[in-house]
Amino acid sequence: MRPQSFENLLKVITEENPDFETAWISGKEPVTPRKKALIGLKYMGFKQTIRELGDQFNLSDSATLHAIDSFCLSLVKMKDKIIRWPTETEAEEIVEQFRVASNFPGILGAIDGTHIEAKFAKDIGQYYINRKYSKTINVQAICTSKKIFTQITVGSPGRVHDAHVLFDSGITHRIDRDGPLSITYKPEYHIIGDSAYPLRTWLMVPYKGTVGPAEKNYNTALSKSRVVIENAFGLLKGRWKRLQYIDGEHGGKSMYKNYHSFLCYITICLLEVTAERAGTAEDEDAVETVTAEDEDAEETVTADDKEPGAEAAEDEEEGIVQEAE
Repeated sequence: MRPQSFENLLKVITEENPDFETAWISGKEPVTPRKKALIGLKYMGFKQTIRELGDQFNLSDSATLHAIDSFCLSLVKMKDKIIRWPTETEAEEIVEQFRVASNFPGILGAIDGTHIEAKFAKDIGQYYINRKYSKTINVQAICTSKKIFTQITVGSPGRVHDAHVLFDSGITHRIDRDGPLSITYKPEYHIIGDSAYPLRTWLMVPYKGTVGPAEKNYNTALSKSRVVIENAFGLLKGRWKRLQYIDGEHGGKSMYKNYHSFLCYITICLLEVTAERAGTAEDEDAVETVTAEDEDAEETVTADDKEPGAEAAEDEEEGIVQEAE
């Protein structure tokens, strides 16, 4: 995330969530919105402990946890405005983008699931064990050819099959209530997925079993078009290291209870979509690195709320925005 993107994100959060800025009544000056956002980005982008983050920002463990929680909740409150299903006009643009990219007509989005390893409370952990015997959250998402998420479903246990996640998702409920055209708008528009999903009038999947040349060509074209959702998950996990393992417990105490893992994932998806729609993400096919020339050209975002003894944290804060990817 570049400096200007950070400023835009901070502006949106503070405008949409007045409570994000804590009023200073008495005692020690509260953590400013800028520092809360910096701590939140640092927490999501790296695998540092709460204590390490607190030392870098000259805050106690409890204040650091509160800043992260406040940042996450402020973004989640805006989730319906950020991750949303495209309108009919936007759908036409998305279909055209897919056609240009893969020469496959009528694609409104690519759907797939991914597993996020996490730590759960002992009484529910057994329900999240997947087929590879690790405890994960099964997350479903739909994205455009530009890798912008238009729908996510978070919270299903890792043992649940992708098809069942789809049946329980908001998009299926909407179709059951209002019909397929409520999401596709036109009969020739559809979503594409892999063989884990069932064939529907609004969902196209590959041919299974023994197939002929025509079916093989179709499967190849579908696979080339559908790979964008795989790339989107890869970029997401590459940018935001917290997704490699989400620990909801700190110091033996469940500080965030059981929703911490879900909260982190939703927050990261919101950050990703915000960056993509602002046009600040790296090029689709480029390796996500920032060259030395770019670093020299970019202005560094610094915290304007230095406290006594916080000089050591200043340099760390200056680099967070550039490193968050």
